[in-house]
Amino acid sequence: MIDLRQLRHFVAVSEEMNFRRAADRLCITQPPLTQSIQALESELGVQLFIRSRRHVELTKAGEVLLAEAKATLDQANHMLNTAHRAARGEVGTLKVGFSISASFATPFTRAMHEFQNLHPDVALQLTRVTATFGLERVERGELDVCVTRLSNAAWLSDKLDHIAILQDELNLVLHASDAAAREPSVSLSDVVDRPFIMYSRQQGTTIYKQVASLWAASGLTPNFTQEFGDGAMILGLVAGGCGISVLPSSLKRINISDVAWRAIRADKSLTDSAVVAAFLPSSRKEPIQSAFIDLLARNAAI
Repeated sequence: MIDLRQLRHFVAVSEEMNFRRAADRLCITQPPLTQSIQALESELGVQLFIRSRRHVELTKAGEVLLAEAKATLDQANHMLNTAHRAARGEVGTLKVGFSISASFATPFTRAMHEFQNLHPDVALQLTRVTATFGLERVERGELDVCVTRLSNAAWLSDKLDHIAILQDELNLVLHASDAAAREPSVSLSDVVDRPFIMYSRQQGTTIYKQVASLWAASGLTPNFTQEFGDGAMILGLVAGGCGISVLPSSLKRINISDVAWRAIRADKSLTDSAVVAAFLPSSRKEPIQSAFIDLLARNAAI
């Protein structure tokens, strides 16, 4: 079977047109080089060189093989270089899932920006997911990292490792002209009569459950009117006077006029949450994944 060593020997002789000079170039003695070329000719069943005492000349078959041999060696070198770069985390693919609300977490956006600057040849595949679905996909190895919001880290599977990158809390969102906005913090009982815009269960599992638990703990029933899975859309509706809502404070980065954000007077265990990056423990051994996780940790606002 032809190997790369034989092809290197063949190219050296073809370029030097002299076995002795080719042997010197390859840092081997001439007899092994001669044997290697003979073995290659035997393997192919064709003569590659016309030999004389002082001259070596390629046959037509040799001329054709030379171009193919060079291309094969170039491809082999490229493959080897790519493998080494992949081992160093310089090339490859990073698959990251993120929930909508987590995409507004500054540590996440900064880590993505820095990662792409430091690893320009790594393809960053981003997928929007809900918390539950995203964590399941990490467990199955379909995602490398899932950045999502959790109100309780106990929701994480024992199979997953995680780092918290942002501590957040639920805030009441209401029109700036609302009388309740005059106070720095608001009780749900003060606004229970207002039309309430709920974050969609399908688009934001964690937020939906946490907001529902918050209302349940208050013993009050909100005036549900609409449900949307887009924080920016909800803020736009609040600005338009369509109702109030409860959203993570990190969404304040969506700067919309006439919207007031107020703390909720309730037990902090009901309003606190964290944006976490979840991954398999084995990810720490993978250069690309480990590099991204390290950037998330470095930018963590904890």
